[in-house]
Amino acid sequence: MKRAKIELNSDQIINDYIKIAVNSLNMIALIFESTKEKEFNEIPAFSSPSLMEMKLQKFEYVQGINFMLNKWLIDKGIGDVIRGISFSLSRAKFFIRLTEEAQGKQMTIEEYENLEQQLSQEAIKKPFGKLIDEINKFKDESLSYIEEIKSINQLRNCIEHRNSMVQKIDFNDADEVLKLKWCEVVLTVDGEKITKLPINIKKGQKLMSRLEQSNRSFKLGETVVVNEEIFQGIYYTGYLFVNDLASKIFD
Repeated sequence: MKRAKIELNSDQIINDYIKIAVNSLNMIALIFESTKEKEFNEIPAFSSPSLMEMKLQKFEYVQGINFMLNKWLIDKGIGDVIRGISFSLSRAKFFIRLTEEAQGKQMTIEEYENLEQQLSQEAIKKPFGKLIDEINKFKDESLSYIEEIKSINQLRNCIEHRNSMVQKIDFNDADEVLKLKWCEVVLTVDGEKITKLPINIKKGQKLMSRLEQSNRSFKLGETVVVNEEIFQGIYYTGYLFVNDLASKIFD
């Protein structure tokens, strides 16, 4: 019988996140770019006979259609961040269990494929927070950015399950707030923070970069709204986390 050749690669863990994150970022950037100078005053009529039959009532966008469009896109992006991280975590958990189950064993391709399916299903079914905690116990050195990732997931849960309105169940801080934590690269030119690229650097100016931890609190009853700058930091934090995850799984 033909034996299975098992190859585990840390890039697989990272790429699970990257594939989702890059596609999501690209789509959101395209929509932002195509609508940034366009003011929407009304919603186009639906062309589907099914939706027309529903006789949908007119919805009033108090803060404006453009504001709600941007919020909808960013909310979708935050969901994609967690989805991508979940795939990376499931892959990492699968690698851990595969190492435990297959250590020193020889398997046929069929035996390996059956084991892969079983272990993959086990990992996918784990709740997000529990999956992080279980993987974190696997190595002596703790994973980095756990607090940030759990806070992003809490934010996502509020957006998804409570229509962005903060409730007591969302509190993750002693101050009874939903506290979002993320990391971002801060660029400065002669000490002045740069928020958008590209920029022109003049001769003699000093360009510096640093990794900065940031946070934003949302109070009870507050509607969660995340701006583009924080949103990009959330994506970057996910990238930092999965890179650290991959490096420690294969350490």
